[in-house]
Amino acid sequence: MFNADTAVAEYCSRIFQIRKTVWTMLADRGFEVKDSDKNDTMANYKRNCTDSGIVTDTSKLIMRAHKPGDPRKRALVIFSGRQDKFATDNVKFLFSQVDEEWARHKLDHETGSLTAIVVIHKNMTSF
Repeated sequence: MFNADTAVAEYCSRIFQIRKTVWTMLADRGFEVKDSDKNDTMANYKRNCTDSGIVTDTSKLIMRAHKPGDPRKRALVIFSGRQDKFATDNVKFLFSQVDEEWARHKLDHETGSLTAIVVIHKNMTSF
């Protein structure tokens, strides 16, 4: 029997674990990661990124980091959300997030770089 509450709790827990893994991965690759991000707790994550334990706004999940001493070398991690399919509209939204990040930090193509990581919950479609 399918229990919606259990599925929501499991999804929330998976996203929390993914975030912890990504913070570690970014730190291992030389990006500056705050201790508070690396050592985040489930309680803090639920308070800051969810609405009563439910991920309702994927923009709260966005993760940002930069190289120490060079904030023009950045990493952006975007979560696609919990849709059943990952389609063209999702890709357009993700590219708009990358463009916004590029503009926010006034990056240029000669001196700046932006590594974008997309975490997709479900299958991608061909359209």
